[in-house]
Amino acid sequence: MLIMALGLLLFVIVCVIALYLGIRANRGYSDPLKQPFTRHTGYVRFMQDKHELNQLGLAQQLTRRMSGFAAFGISFSTLSVIGAAVFLLGPAISVGGPAVVGFGFPILALFGIITACSLASFASSIPTAGGCYHWARAAGGRRLGLLTGWLHIAGNLLMIITMNIVCAEWVSRLIETKLGYESRIGTVCLLILFLFLTQVYAGLGGAGRLGRLFRAAAWLQALSVVAIVAGLAALAWPSAYPLELIYGFALGSSSGTGAVSGNEPVLLLGMLLLQRMFLGADSAAYVAEETHDPRANIPWAMFLSIVYTFIFGFVLFAMLLLQFPVGTTEFPLYNNMANWMGVLAEGLGGPANAVIVPVFILFGWGSGLGSMTACVRTLFALSRDGAVPWSGRLAIVSERSCAPVNALWVVAAAGLAAAIAVVIGGNGSGLTNDRLVQLVGTSLIALHLSYSIPIFLKLHGRRKSVFSAVDQAWQLGRIEVVMDWIAVIWLVSSACMTLYFLSGFIQLLVVSIAVILLAAIELYHKRPNAWKDAHHGPLRIQRKTIEEMIRIERRFPQKINQGAGSFPGEAHKTTQ
Repeated sequence: MLIMALGLLLFVIVCVIALYLGIRANRGYSDPLKQPFTRHTGYVRFMQDKHELNQLGLAQQLTRRMSGFAAFGISFSTLSVIGAAVFLLGPAISVGGPAVVGFGFPILALFGIITACSLASFASSIPTAGGCYHWARAAGGRRLGLLTGWLHIAGNLLMIITMNIVCAEWVSRLIETKLGYESRIGTVCLLILFLFLTQVYAGLGGAGRLGRLFRAAAWLQALSVVAIVAGLAALAWPSAYPLELIYGFALGSSSGTGAVSGNEPVLLLGMLLLQRMFLGADSAAYVAEETHDPRANIPWAMFLSIVYTFIFGFVLFAMLLLQFPVGTTEFPLYNNMANWMGVLAEGLGGPANAVIVPVFILFGWGSGLGSMTACVRTLFALSRDGAVPWSGRLAIVSERSCAPVNALWVVAAAGLAAAIAVVIGGNGSGLTNDRLVQLVGTSLIALHLSYSIPIFLKLHGRRKSVFSAVDQAWQLGRIEVVMDWIAVIWLVSSACMTLYFLSGFIQLLVVSIAVILLAAIELYHKRPNAWKDAHHGPLRIQRKTIEEMIRIERRFPQKINQGAGSFPGEAHKTTQ
């Protein structure tokens, strides 16, 4: 009983800290100079956003069609509460025991919230499609910017691969169960191909299509969580197990049996898998050039996506864990939780099953799409700055949809090839818990390092003028430095701890790739026609003059909603 009380107290403490940080951040918007332009017309809002982007030396190529809620939807969908419940919760509990939900999940959420606050200040200062890459470059120079950008691309690419593989394998098992068809490697590869192609189709539509998808996904995910929790409470309450179960420290094992596995600290392994839920909250930052009033909307999208993921996730995971009939003949292991959810959907009848299963698949697909969007925008920003080979081609933006099409195809092709290689390399054994830990762990290391570099550089005080209070709408006051130090210590220590849990081969691979990446950045930087640092003052990213930016912008006419006082759907096309 004492353990359960401590666990519930931990949940309350995290909620109170999140509320406190939100209140402090909201005070920064009391300054009239930092208030959003929501009461102005669409034209005024667009011109203000474009002016701020032009001040950084960047032309408005991507179209601003996303609202603040759409930006929130990208981060919320990337974190994906339902997707994690279907694809990650079972393996996490089987590896780390039920306490990964009761104690591990709130701890991860606390550090995720603190990290989101630290990154939100960057998003408020430099709202560009480059995200971490531009933040690190502004704070520490072009070499560290390049390193951060490539780490972020690698981490997001691994997240896309992971979600698409687990989603494809789950669909393959459903097909095998329903049709009696023996699942093969070829079937999984075809499903992965379908997932990547549909994600590319969504991305080719630009901000308009992505905004509609992610707005709908955010509402659908929130309503789905409420419906699942309410349904389980109505149909199967009281639960099969007492509430104390989610605070049990029974050790799991990588085989998914739930048995004790020596002295290995498997709780940390389970937390590592659930940490995937807090990777990608910064996805909203990469659509900053496509979002209205990004200095205000993007930081809140990042912060609130973590908070809602924590609250919805904790309630949903606890309910599923208390109801899951582990140890029965049909579901002997926690790894079978995804199959159990499929059986529950079938029990609701044909029409409900026909809706619920595709919705589960949609959430896994949407998580991959969110990671792909962030990955594509980072590659586009690097290419636009001339910082990668073949920059001219990779920086091409479609004049029709205002989407970075070539960068999108390159990211999708690389992810597809790697995903198929992972599936074939498994020799038909599927994505076991151990291989899932390797994939999630490697992506965690890359992303945590890409987050920690700009935060540490800001603390180190290099080019402090970039992050002045004048530029930041998101401010935490005196505690901001404390939050930044906690975030850096957490990000670096968790990355090092994760590296320890990876297999020897993966450790060698990660270190080798890091060395090659550093060498490639140094060689590319020293070439005869090297990309030069484009700073003309603390907030200047490129050297383009206003005349050059106008010539570029004329190729990308913008649809501007008239804003306050206009009818929905009423729009105005303007040519820059």
